[in-house]
Amino acid sequence: MPRLLRLGAAVAALTAPLAAQTVDDGYEIGTWQGFRDGAVTISFDDNTANQLPVALPILDAVGLKATFFVTTNWVGGQWPGFAAAAANGHEVAVHTRSHPDLSTLTVEQQRAQLEGARDAILANVPEAEALTLAYPFCVPGDRALVEELFIAARVCSGQIDRATPADLYATSSYVIGAEVNRTTAASLNALADAAAAQRGWATYLLHGIDGDGGYSPFPSDELETHVAYLAANPDKFWVATYVDVVRYLRERDAASVTELSATDDAITVEITDDLDDAIYTTPITVRRVLPDDWEAATVAQDGAPVPAAIIQAGAETFVEFDVVPDRGTVTLTKSDATSPAGAPEAGPSYVVGSRPNPFRGRTTFVYEVGEAGPVTVEVYDRLGRRLETLVDAVLPAGRHVVTWDASRYGAGAYTYRLHAGGRADAGQTTLAR
Repeated sequence: MPRLLRLGAAVAALTAPLAAQTVDDGYEIGTWQGFRDGAVTISFDDNTANQLPVALPILDAVGLKATFFVTTNWVGGQWPGFAAAAANGHEVAVHTRSHPDLSTLTVEQQRAQLEGARDAILANVPEAEALTLAYPFCVPGDRALVEELFIAARVCSGQIDRATPADLYATSSYVIGAEVNRTTAASLNALADAAAAQRGWATYLLHGIDGDGGYSPFPSDELETHVAYLAANPDKFWVATYVDVVRYLRERDAASVTELSATDDAITVEITDDLDDAIYTTPITVRRVLPDDWEAATVAQDGAPVPAAIIQAGAETFVEFDVVPDRGTVTLTKSDATSPAGAPEAGPSYVVGSRPNPFRGRTTFVYEVGEAGPVTVEVYDRLGRRLETLVDAVLPAGRHVVTWDASRYGAGAYTYRLHAGGRADAGQTTLAR
C-alpha cells in the first residue's frame, strides 16, 4: 500500500503546474537519452501466444526492451514468462482485466478493471511497476480515474508524438500487422525514420505474432529484420520501454541544471527536478562543454561513478553523462584519457559501464579497480563461452578503460566480466550491425 500511495502523490504532481527546464550556459540536456535523434517504443497488447516465446527472444538477442500491456484475465500460465521479462528490463503494464471498452462502464466498474489488473501484475511480476496503461480498443476511460492510477496512457491515433506530447494520457501509437497492411520490416523502418527526422517518439502497437491467433498478426521474420535495423543504428534511435520514455521526457522538461563551482581540476553541478523521486528514476543525458585545458573527465554523482564520454558535436567538445535528477551533487573531475587525477582510496572494484551501448565495431568498457593488484577483463558470448581476455595485468587503483574491437563477431548481446581484488562484476553490451 505505501507504494500505491506514492504513486497517487506522483500523479497528483503530474496534473499540477511544473517548473520549466532551466539549464546553465555551457550545458545541454538531450531531447532523448544519449542525444539520439528519436525514440521508439515496441509495445505488445493482449499477451498473445507467440509474444513471449517468439517475439521476446528476437528483442533479447540484440538487447532491446519492449512493453507488454497485459490483459490479466487472459494470462493463464504466462506469469513466469512475464516475470522473467520484467527481470530482464522489459516493462509489464496494464491493459485491464478483461479488455472491455472502458467508456461503456461506470467509474467503479472501470476502477475494478484497472486496479484489478494492476494488482495482479504487482502480485505476479516482482520487478513490475504497473505505472502505465493501454486503453482497450484505444478508447480512453474516465480521465480522473486514469490520472489517479497511472502516469501515462496510450491510444492508437497513428502519429509520431512530439518530444513533449500534448497529452500524456493519450499518447499515440501505430497499429501494426495484417489488419492495417503494415506487415514488413520496411514499413516499421519508415516509422522509426520518421520519428528520428521529427525528433519525436514512435510507438508500435503489436498483437499477434505469426499464426498465434492474435489480432492483426505480424511476421516474426519481419520483426527480426526490423529489430536488427534499430540495433544497427544505436546513435539514431533510442529504443526504450513506454514507461522509460515517459519518465525521461518528464524529467528532461522539469530538470534544473545549475553549476555550483568550477576550479582548474573539478566542476560541481546540481541537477534536480520537482518530480517524485520514487517514480522518476530514468537517467537523463547531460552535456557540458569540456574546459580547454582538460583532455578528458570522469563523472560521479554523490560520490558514485557514472558512465561518461568525451563527445565532439560541431565545433565543441563535451563531456556527456547520464544521471538521475535529485540523486546528489554531480562532480566532473579533470583527468587524462584513461584515469582520474589523484590516487583514490582503496574500495570495491566494479564495472562502471560501456560506451557506446549498443555499438557498432568498437566499444569501450569502463571499470573501477579498488586497490592495486591483478586484474582481468574478459568477454563472453550468450552461451557463456569466453571469447577474449582484454586485460590480464597488475593495475593500480583507480578508473580504467579498455576498448573492445568486435568487428569479427556477430550482432547480439555480450557480457564483459571484471575480476579484481577477489571480487567479480559484470556488465552487458550489445553489438549491432
